[in-house]
Amino acid sequence: MPLPGRAALLETPMFQDQVAKGALPPITQRVPREPALAELETIGRPGGDLRMLMASPKDTRLMVVYGYSRLVAYTPALALVPDMLEALEVV
Repeated sequence: MPLPGRAALLETPMFQDQVAKGALPPITQRVPREPALAELETIGRPGGDLRMLMASPKDTRLMVVYGYSRLVAYTPALALVPDMLEALEVV
């Protein structure tokens, strides 16, 4: 089965002013050449508020839990797959 063509990238409205001022590179320079693909149930929309379960400033140490980058991930069937890696070989 052939893969669909790659869609043109659209700048996120929230970042348009920063890109126009040169404070942020264009979207074509911010996304990887080989993006990770996820099977989504619905299409989302940019923007909104991030609500976190941090009751006190001391809880900021939990930010590492929310902000780390994974090298590998699991599928819904619990198979180990590359996340930020292009490939993964388990020996």
